Amino acid sequence: FKVFGDQGISTVRGLLTNMFEGKQISEHDMLIAESASYVMCGGNVEKGTQVTEDWVLKIEKQKFVDLTEKPKTGERIQHILETGKPLRN
Repeated sequence: FKVFGDQGISTVRGLLTNMFEGKQISEHDMLIAESASYVMCGGNVEKGTQVTEDWVLKIEKQKFVDLTEKPKTGERIQHILETGKPLRN
C-alpha cells in the first residue's frame, strides 16, 4: 500500500511540536507519538512509496524495541499494571 513517508512524518512532527510547546503533551508522549507516526507513515521513504505489510511490521518492531529501552516506557508500563491508570511522565 502507498504511504505518506517523510512528508507525513514531518507534518505530524510539526503538530506534535506545537502540542509539546503548548504543554499539552510530555517529552515522552512526543517520543511515543513520533514513533507511531513513523510506522504509520511507512518510515523514511518518499510520499507515495508502496510498501508491504512485512515492511511495516519490521519498522513497527524496531520502534517498539527502541521504546522499550527507554526508562520512562518501563515506568509507564509498571504504573498501568499497578494502578490501571496511565502515567504521564
